[in-house]
Amino acid sequence: MLARIPRGQQVLVATAVLVATATLGASLVDPPWLRLALVLALGVTNVTVAIAVVRAQRAMLLELARERVSEAALRRSNEELTFQTLHDPLTGLYNRRWLAEALPREIHRAERRQLPLAALLVDLDHFKQFNDTFGHQAGDEALRQVGQLLQRHVRAEDVACRYGGEEFLLLLPEADAAVALRRAEELRAAAASQPIRTGSGELPPLPLSVGVAILQEAGGTGDALLAAADAALYEAKRQGRNRVVLAGSGSTASVPASR
Repeated sequence: MLARIPRGQQVLVATAVLVATATLGASLVDPPWLRLALVLALGVTNVTVAIAVVRAQRAMLLELARERVSEAALRRSNEELTFQTLHDPLTGLYNRRWLAEALPREIHRAERRQLPLAALLVDLDHFKQFNDTFGHQAGDEALRQVGQLLQRHVRAEDVACRYGGEEFLLLLPEADAAVALRRAEELRAAAASQPIRTGSGELPPLPLSVGVAILQEAGGTGDALLAAADAALYEAKRQGRNRVVLAGSGSTASVPASR
């Protein structure tokens, strides 16, 4: 019977039978044609030995598969750990640790290309009062939704991070004062018109104050840029909140009719 089967197929037949037997644990009769096939496929003449060989090979393949699964799981775990290390868990935005790494890189890129770099320091107005009135769960939801608002208003090259508490920071590469003020005003107007949606209904919007600073006008360093944006934010608060102020000018980009 086996003589009628081409040599290459003899090997395949024998190997298939052995794999099935090793996998299912079935017993095999040891006919002469199978013995010949074993010689061709594995170089052995004993069926029991051949099954042991196949089982060993199968075990090696399973172990290799397990190792690859473990490596993939380890990569996923490392990626998740890196994400958690560099992102704020509440809003999903980058955190201050990531900012410490990204800001020098963005400043170097701006200097090398001789292009502006803007920083927008954003603060939620009356956030403590909101928390005290509606509860900390509503406050957390407000922070999440403001984070989502920032993400919708940034370009791919922009950086949005949670700076701390109810403060957020945006870095806008290649944005001069005019562009930064316009972007900040768009953000402020969107927040002022967006209710905070919770499971129990809608809550009043949380307006924003924004301090805007430009790297080249602030002194050229990261610390100077952040300090200028913070000073502008303080001026926005002093002028009555819910507005945008450019560092060094004291000018207000928008003074809403209602606060």
